[in-house]
Amino acid sequence: MTESELSPENKSSDRNDFLPPTRAEELEEIYRAALFDDIVPWWKKHSIDKEYGGYLTRLGRDGQAYSGDKDMWMTGREIWMFSHLFNNYKQKDRWREDARHGLDFMLKYAFLENGKMYFRLDRHGKPLSTILSIYTEVFAAIAVAEYCKISGDAALKEKAMAMYDRLIPRLGQPQDTPLLGYPVKREFHLHAHDMVRLTVAWVYNDVWPDQKFERDIDLSVESVLQRHWKPELGALLENVAMDGTPMLDLPEGRMFHPGHSIESAWMMMEVGRKTNNEELVQTAIKIVLAALEHGWDAEYGGLRYITNIDWTPCHNLEAD
Repeated sequence: MTESELSPENKSSDRNDFLPPTRAEELEEIYRAALFDDIVPWWKKHSIDKEYGGYLTRLGRDGQAYSGDKDMWMTGREIWMFSHLFNNYKQKDRWREDARHGLDFMLKYAFLENGKMYFRLDRHGKPLSTILSIYTEVFAAIAVAEYCKISGDAALKEKAMAMYDRLIPRLGQPQDTPLLGYPVKREFHLHAHDMVRLTVAWVYNDVWPDQKFERDIDLSVESVLQRHWKPELGALLENVAMDGTPMLDLPEGRMFHPGHSIESAWMMMEVGRKTNNEELVQTAIKIVLAALEHGWDAEYGGLRYITNIDWTPCHNLEAD
């Protein structure tokens, strides 16, 4: 692809006051090219499994699959991506077909009768693991909802609503297992729950505007800011007590996930822009800058995956 996928009416007309217009235009082109000339074609070329259905999700940098196993939370993301492209940029048949290709596989193989989902399937669709079902349900929910905007399928909408109603009450409840950890005899409130509730409610509200979804958006924003964002520490903590009190005596309580912080802040910027809440936008910018200040790897570049705010060792072996 060499020409922009963005139609003129979709191009951003508002500019950050801190950037000269020419620089803003340069950045917009960088991001456009990264998405439409690199990321989307790469996944379309290497991920779509034309032999067995669904998507290959375990790919090396060269695009070759190093395993045929298919992760359903990645599948949900990819269905959402192709659907979102169709709904918001150009209604290209190939994007609709690619979304449906993944959706058919997921609907056929990934769900248990009780609504729980398998996290991992083999290439043929045989279930391998239900670990992380709740987050798998998150990405499956936004996939189904976004595709409903294309299809208008009443039965699929009914499934999407059932998924939402099953998922949301389980978010924000006391947890004994912090992010990517193991059970500990403490009650944690997880930032990850606020982050995914915000994402799911935003997608659903975009497809089917409703006060129900707006309330969940507001609840998520309030919880992130009141419980997890600690400006005095310069960090958005992943795991806090249920009332938001820091749990700095535990490594899990000192966990800082720069990518999650930026993801929540991005969504809060969207909320702030939609509601003309400039204070929320500015707070979200502070969260992004704090994540970059702490999380950027000055030696090798890129964001660190997980750190502790005091740089003590993390439990997570893949933290770097």
